[in-house]
Amino acid sequence: GCRMRGAQAAAILKRVLDHLIMVWPQTHICLRGDSHFSTPEVHDLCDGYGIDFILGQAVNKTLKQLGAPLMAQAEALAQKTEQPVRLFSSFDYQAGSWRRQRRIIYTAEITQGQPNPRFVVTNICNRTPKFLYEKLYCARGRMEGFIKNHKTFLHSDRTSCHRFAANQFRLFLHSVAYVLLHAIKHRGLRGTQWARANFDTIQLRFLKIGARVFVSARVRCSLPASGSSSSASWAPPWANSSPMPSRERGSACSISWASLAPPCSSSTPRPSSWPSRESRSAAMCSPPWQPSCRWPPSPAACAAVCFPG
Repeated sequence: GCRMRGAQAAAILKRVLDHLIMVWPQTHICLRGDSHFSTPEVHDLCDGYGIDFILGQAVNKTLKQLGAPLMAQAEALAQKTEQPVRLFSSFDYQAGSWRRQRRIIYTAEITQGQPNPRFVVTNICNRTPKFLYEKLYCARGRMEGFIKNHKTFLHSDRTSCHRFAANQFRLFLHSVAYVLLHAIKHRGLRGTQWARANFDTIQLRFLKIGARVFVSARVRCSLPASGSSSSASWAPPWANSSPMPSRERGSACSISWASLAPPCSSSTPRPSSWPSRESRSAAMCSPPWQPSCRWPPSPAACAAVCFPG
């Protein structure tokens, strides 16, 4: 799409900042972004709100000249050590459209024998250039990972409806899905091999579960076998979280996922008949934490596994 102008970016940021300051008035806010946001309108907006900013700065001839001595030093050091080199410095700079001088963080980097100059503009004056670039500015890559999960893996950019309200509601549903998957990843999968997985991996491993379905008088769906090679993948994400609360306050319960899944093989016999209505009603009313779980599980047991608490 078209790149936003400085006034457009400042107008959007103003609405966001007004809302954040209204909800969290005591929160320290720092704006971090790429060079598209480094405009005089955004700089002045941050100064007016009294917030910090650290933004990428596009390279131009003047900045290259100001950073030439440090880049020459980095090139000499790289030739001597034959290793990647990264040096830092800072200086004041004022572009023609800027109202006043700003602090520029300059990174003279040599990677694979090639110079890679990086410039960042900020109004933070009490931190070293190395800290501002490596710890604060480069950390925006993690934020872009969150956006990638939302846009790419949850397809939140699918807003093809003809009405604005319909597209807004679709985006709302995508955001709800993001919150649920984020909770599964950071709470349910904490301490497991999937703790750092992207959303697409979580979807394939935990949500898009294959099943064996056959039709008799009714439809029956069988879960994967607990003894298969990927049984660890079928464990519910909340198995590593706190115990599931029971219906009685103060006590805890836990249901084994494997106890609900029958062997998934071709030799699994087809049931001759399904339980009667009376027995199914009794199974629904029976507490799901009883150790003698049978297949198929009662709806109450399924609810306790799928929706703990």
